[in-house]
Order: sequence, then C-alpha cells, then structure tokens
Amino acid sequence: MVQKRNSHYITSYNVKGLQSPIKRKIILGQLKSFNCHIAFLQETHLSDVEHDKLKRSWAQQVFYSSHKSGRKRGVAILVHRQINFTPLTTYRDPHGRYILVNGSIDGVLVSLINIYAPNEDEPKFIHTISNLVFQKGSGVLLLGGDFNCVLSPYMDKQPSSKSHASQMSKALKHLTTELGLIDVWRNRFPRVRDYTFYSHGHASYSRIDFFFTSKTEEHRIDSIEILPITLSDYAPLSLSWDLGLTPNLKRWRLNASLLNDSQFCEFIHTELNTYLELNTTPKISPLTLWDCAMAYIRGRIISFASARKKRKEARRCELEAKIKHLEQQ
Repeated sequence: MVQKRNSHYITSYNVKGLQSPIKRKIILGQLKSFNCHIAFLQETHLSDVEHDKLKRSWAQQVFYSSHKSGRKRGVAILVHRQINFTPLTTYRDPHGRYILVNGSIDGVLVSLINIYAPNEDEPKFIHTISNLVFQKGSGVLLLGGDFNCVLSPYMDKQPSSKSHASQMSKALKHLTTELGLIDVWRNRFPRVRDYTFYSHGHASYSRIDFFFTSKTEEHRIDSIEILPITLSDYAPLSLSWDLGLTPNLKRWRLNASLLNDSQFCEFIHTELNTYLELNTTPKISPLTLWDCAMAYIRGRIISFASARKKRKEARRCELEAKIKHLEQQ
C-alpha cells in the first residue's frame, strides 16, 4: 500500500492467540512493517494484565476487552505513538467480543469498534453490535473485525455456494442497511473474489473480515487491501484512512421544527449532560471537549431525526393499509 502523508493506516487482524511472548513480538513487528497506525486485533487470548504488555514498541495506547479466563476470545485496539489520539469514552464487552472507543484524532471525532463475532450462527450478537453503534457511537465511524460470516455465499466463499445466507449474515446485511454503512472492500472491488480466512478442515476460503464505515464518510477511504496469509489462518485487512478529506456536500443544518418537539429537547438535554459528565476531565482541554461535544450532539440529532422519520413512515403505511382494507369491505 503506497503511503500518503495525511493518511492513517488501519489493520484488522485475527492473530489466533498472543500468549507467547515470541509471537507477540513477531505480530507487533509485522504490524510495524505494514506502517500500521491503528490495529484492530481479534482472538488475542490475553487477560487484562497481559493486554497491557502490548504497550511496547510502536503501540502507545491499548484498549481491550478480555474474556474472564484470559485464554480465549479477546479483542484489542492498538494506537501508534505518532497518532494524536484523545480517548473519550470506552465500552467493553465483558465476554471479550467487542471494544468501542470514542475519541478524537487531530480534533476529528471518531468511533472505533473492533469485534470478534461467535463461530455459531448467532444473529443476536449482530443486533447487539447494531444497538451499540446506534446508542454509543459518535463521530466518524470505523467498524471492523472478524464477523465469522460472509455477506455473499456466492462471491465471498471458495468453493462458492448458492446456498442461503446464514441468519447472522442476514442480520449483518440488515445492520448495514439500517445504519447506512458500506462494506469498504466490496464497495471498492464489486466483482473481485478474494478471501481473508482459510479453513483447513473444510479446505475452503472465505471473506469474513470486514471494515464498515458510513456511506457519507466513504470519501475518507483512500485504499484498502487484503494482505497475504502468513502467521495465522487469517489475512490482515488494511485500509488507508484520511480524516483530513472533506466531502463536497452541503453544510448540515438543524431542522428547526425539532425544537418544538418536547421529546427531542429532553433527549438532547439528557444526551449533552451525560456526555459532559463522562468526558469532563483535566486531561481534556475545554476547547477539545466543546468541539467533540458538538460533533457528538450532531450525531445524536441525526439519529433522533432518522428514527422519528421512520416512525412517521411506519405510521403512514399502517394508515394506508387500514384505508385500503376499508375500501375492500
């Protein structure tokens, strides 16, 4: 991947365990060779104490979720010392399945979410992630990790299959539709077949590792590529992310009619108070806190307006159906 000056390089990698100090060193060295600025690691198989040992070499900040046994699952987000990243809020799964970190990079509010989905067909887990993004995410979203399912059995598996998609796959597609997300790699390579995982037991390849971002933030993606499978059964997935790019879009404006909605006013009042209570610390300057708060509140306003619009549309469809039923009587 050709390096651009203003880009940040993000790598998602299922490392299949980092209990061995030698393997930890090798993986960290490999990520460094990728010019990785932020790493999303899955299946770390580390305890809280062992996760802190990842703060070596280039990784200055480490955010993680450990399984209570410290011997399975586990996800971590590593941030390079050269990245001007200020963490604001963190949400961890107690079972080592996901970690969400809201923060700012060079003043741009971002939401980093790294997940390791169950091997079983569990759509409820995807619903949990959908609610997590909707309720806790803020700023520019980057959702990545090992989702343990393909989006298209025909395009994302080798040998390909025309069988029906799993329930988890259907839930993941629903998540992308509901939240307005794109599968970054597939969006760039709509007709290409490439894979991130090799199953020795089934002698098959599949693309089960993804990066998702909002459709409105697609312009920030410079490039994305699936790297070779080397130290694991998984291929690292690496993208170039330019937070300095701005879209050629109209400036967002508040729908003034919302101010007449008492529910909306109460919602925003509660959200702002909660945000300030969680993030007002001596480590964060008032200017950074204010800038991030404005970006956060804008996101919550957009979410509220979108949900209200959907309720109105559902009500309209319901009334039209009743009218149609009455006309047929």
